[in-house]
Amino acid sequence: MRRMTALRTRPRIVGAALLLAGLTVVGGAAALSWLSDSGEPTSDEARVGEAPTRAPATAASTTEPPAQSTPRGVAAVTVVEGQRVIDLGRIFAVGSSDREPVADVDGRDALAIVELVDGTQVDLSHSGLPWVTRVRTPLGITVTTPVGQRQLDLQINAYGDTELVGPGARIDVRADGSALRVVVQAGWHGPNGTQLAAHVKVAEDGTVFVAEEPLPATAIVLRNTGEVLNTASAIWQTDVFGERSGLRFANQCPAVTQHCELSVSDDTIARATHPVPAPLSGMLTCRDDGVLQIDGAFRLQISVEDQDGRDLGGCFPTRVAPVTEGDVVLDARFIHLRAFTLDGDPLSVVSTSAGTILAGPIAPREPVLQ
Repeated sequence: MRRMTALRTRPRIVGAALLLAGLTVVGGAAALSWLSDSGEPTSDEARVGEAPTRAPATAASTTEPPAQSTPRGVAAVTVVEGQRVIDLGRIFAVGSSDREPVADVDGRDALAIVELVDGTQVDLSHSGLPWVTRVRTPLGITVTTPVGQRQLDLQINAYGDTELVGPGARIDVRADGSALRVVVQAGWHGPNGTQLAAHVKVAEDGTVFVAEEPLPATAIVLRNTGEVLNTASAIWQTDVFGERSGLRFANQCPAVTQHCELSVSDDTIARATHPVPAPLSGMLTCRDDGVLQIDGAFRLQISVEDQDGRDLGGCFPTRVAPVTEGDVVLDARFIHLRAFTLDGDPLSVVSTSAGTILAGPIAPREPVLQ
C-alpha cells in the first residue's frame, strides 16, 4: 500500500505530490469491469473546451487556477505531475467553508481511497458538468457525464463504516465513531460497451482529477485492490473469448489468498446463455459437484453461477473426455474460473477487458479492500 498525502492545488499552499501508477477494473477488466467510441480520443476531442494548461503540481510548485472560467458542461483539461487530466472540480467540500476536506489519500492504479475530515460533503455541482445519477445508495453513488465526444463514469463508494447520506444535491459523508473514508474510481466508455478504468487523483481541497487517457485495454486490473497486475510470471494465455461481443470480465483476488479468480458474464440481455468454449486443451471431467475441470498444461475449473455468484453446477455428471481449446463445453450466462497446478496448488487466472485470459503464479501486491 502506498500511503500519501493528497495533492494541494491552491496557490496559498505548497503541496506534496500524489503519485498514481497505472488497469482491467473489470469489467474493470476493465468490473468496475468500470471511454470514446474508438477507445482512443482524437486530438480534437481531447481539446474540446480545453482550459489553459496549468503547471504540474509538485512538492516545489502549485497548480494555478484557470485564467478564465470553463463553460458549464465543458471539462477543463490540465496537467498534474506530467499527466494530462480532466479537472472535475471540488467534489468534496466541508459545507461552504474553505476548510480542506481531504486528510489522506491511498492512491492506487485504478482507484483512490480517500480519508475525509468530519463534516465533508459530496457536491457534484462544483464541477459544472451535467452529471446524471445512475446509482445512489448509502453505500455509494455512480454518476456519468459527457466529456467532449466521450462518456465518463465516476463512482464514489463508502468504505468501512462510512455512509453517504442525504436526499439533496449535497451528500453528507458520515460514520459512527470511525474515520470517514470513500473509494473513488473512474472509467471511460470504450468500444463495444466496455469500460476502461482511469487514474484518479484527489487534492486536499477536494478537487478530483481523472486521467484524460484510460488505462490500456491490455492492462489487467483487480477491482478489489485497484491495482494493475504484473503478469510477467504468466505461464499461459488464450484469446478464445476475445472475439465474442457482450462479455464482461471481472478479476478478483479473495482476501485470504494470494491468487486471483475470474468471472465472465454475458451482458447481452437478449441471450439467456451463451456457448462457453474450452479455454484450455486437455482432459475434461465433470466433477460430482457440477464443476467442469480441465487438466492440461495446468488445472482449470469452471463453475456455472447465477448473477449473484451462487454456484449452479451445470456440467454433465460422469462425463470424461479429451477436449481441445475452443470446443464448446457449456451453455451459461455467468461462469467463474479458478486455476491450479496439476498437484492442486492455486494459481491465478485473470483477463484483460478485451478477453485475453492468462494464468500462472500471478500475485497482487496491494491489500484487498475490506
